[in-house]
Amino acid sequence: MPTVCAEVRVIADLNVESCGTGPAVGRIYAVNTVGAIVGALLAGFVLVPRLGTRPTLLGVCVVAATLGCAFAFWGKRPRWLPAAGVAALALVALGVYGCPAWNFLELHTGVFEPGRIEGTVTDTLTLPGEKVLFQREGPTASVLVAKRPSGHRNLVINARVNASDTPTDMATQVLLAELPLLLAPRGDDVFVIGWGSGVSAGSALLWPATRVTAVEIEPAVVQGSKFFRRVNHDPLHNPRLRLYEDDARHILLADEATYDVIMSEPAHPWVAGVANLFTQDFYRIATRRLRPDGLFAQWVQVYQISPESFRAIIAAFQSVLPEAMVFRPPNGTDVILLGSRLPLRIDLEDLGRRWQPAPVREDLARIGLERPEDLLASFYLGPAAVRALAAGARINTDNNMYVELRGPREMIGAPTGASAILGALARDATPVETVLVAPGALLDRPDRLEAFVASLAARERPTTLYAERLRAFSH
Repeated sequence: MPTVCAEVRVIADLNVESCGTGPAVGRIYAVNTVGAIVGALLAGFVLVPRLGTRPTLLGVCVVAATLGCAFAFWGKRPRWLPAAGVAALALVALGVYGCPAWNFLELHTGVFEPGRIEGTVTDTLTLPGEKVLFQREGPTASVLVAKRPSGHRNLVINARVNASDTPTDMATQVLLAELPLLLAPRGDDVFVIGWGSGVSAGSALLWPATRVTAVEIEPAVVQGSKFFRRVNHDPLHNPRLRLYEDDARHILLADEATYDVIMSEPAHPWVAGVANLFTQDFYRIATRRLRPDGLFAQWVQVYQISPESFRAIIAAFQSVLPEAMVFRPPNGTDVILLGSRLPLRIDLEDLGRRWQPAPVREDLARIGLERPEDLLASFYLGPAAVRALAAGARINTDNNMYVELRGPREMIGAPTGASAILGALARDATPVETVLVAPGALLDRPDRLEAFVASLAARERPTTLYAERLRAFSH
């Protein structure tokens, strides 16, 4: 026992009394616990966000080697130990000096996602010609902005593309903002969940009387959005914007402000930490901040998700906002849910008036919506059809996290999910005239009917009934 006590005193230098093993172990555990807490806070909130993972890891290596070398000279020791400590420190210093730079494109490859690199066979983790424009490791995510050979830019979060300026993503980002503002009774105050490329917030701010409150949990996303100024109208410099770098649910619970429009465009619903923005509980929280006649617009993917999980999100949304519609952006693989607590109808005459301001008209034109009839051709399901779609579906909630738990498997194993979901939407599509305040504003106007038929045809949707009515005007 005296030998054990002597070793404890030499190693830990705790100067404990003879056989004071218990106090010595207690002090060691206490120091270890404090170090773990301080290390986690320092690395997660200071070092990695400010310096990055690579410098932080290299710094830890240097600190650890330096401490080891110092301890090699401390107390009773074998003769060879100091030399070994110095050699180890020199080896670590040499490794830090010669450490190659990280390839952030390869680190953001997203090998977990099928089809990240186009083609069936590739010998590279990156797309040839792709360039890094911005890279930052924030408190909650690693963010990359990459420019592809085509010139399009991707905003990549944790190796997953979350926004871009490709035609498909632009259609979703623009329509998510313009759709509720075109149809809401008022659009003075708008709440945006998820900043992304900043396109949706920028489109909302094109309306001169609109004030936008936006929430983004990751500051690096906001910094990366500056590389999308050519398409997002530079919302960060708009005085009518108030931006929180915080959790959306926290802001909705803590802030008493209410809004005419809430639009939600977070990351994919199967992403950990994001899925709770697609639950019934979240929609209940959000609608407390929605004015009685306000509209809620929700982006939902239809790819890499099963029809059952898609219906679970629809059911969660519709259970809180019983009057819901489904729109599909032009040529996209997303849908936009539009929900209200009051009866939801489309006034075509009012829609035409709201379409007229030049900034709004030009914003819609860049995604292929030239006239109000083009928007009507993007309409798929009315409130009754949405209720039928949600009937019998499992409701996605905070407690069951139905979509999040199924998501990783479906991302890989549900390649036909998009075709099945879009096929069901097309099959059960609601005739647009049934949701118009005045059906005659479309059906009795040959000019509008002709534009509507042309837009349906461009989207490869059935035109027979409307084309026959159009031909009747010529006889």
